[in-house]
Amino acid sequence: MEACFSGALQISGRELLAEELTKIILCDKVYYDLSDGGVTFTGGEPTMYVEFIMQLCRLIRNEGIHIAIDTCGYVSREDFQKLAPLCDLFLYDIKMIDNERHKTYTGVPNQVILDNLAWLVRTGSKVRIRVPLIPSVNDDESNITDTARFLLTLGIFELDLLPI
Repeated sequence: MEACFSGALQISGRELLAEELTKIILCDKVYYDLSDGGVTFTGGEPTMYVEFIMQLCRLIRNEGIHIAIDTCGYVSREDFQKLAPLCDLFLYDIKMIDNERHKTYTGVPNQVILDNLAWLVRTGSKVRIRVPLIPSVNDDESNITDTARFLLTLGIFELDLLPI
């Protein structure tokens, strides 16, 4: 912020306790109930704050609100095992199925991501697969076909292609 001489940059967020955020979320409970909607924790990557998200999920679940987590799945299995029973749906992004390409573009291998997805499916968690299409990076036929083939081995027959 010191580098912005005009003062145009400012922090607009604030820290809240889980109980405080729950009160804000509950202001829309009537809407969630009437629309069959709920709360989606998205990010960045919400599983980076797994303890806070779990605390929120417990509080919100007590109010009967549907909970979705938007994740890339790059999280420890231990954290997923704690979080999964608290969630109704995982919106699960797969960027690239090829491990080397995944490392090139994201900086990390995708084995943890694919293993976590397989674990979620085996445990009966509801998962919706999404592929955010990035032109000239992962929008080629081979990535989409190979991703679909992998998903079929897990018994997943749908995926959402998300254009940018």
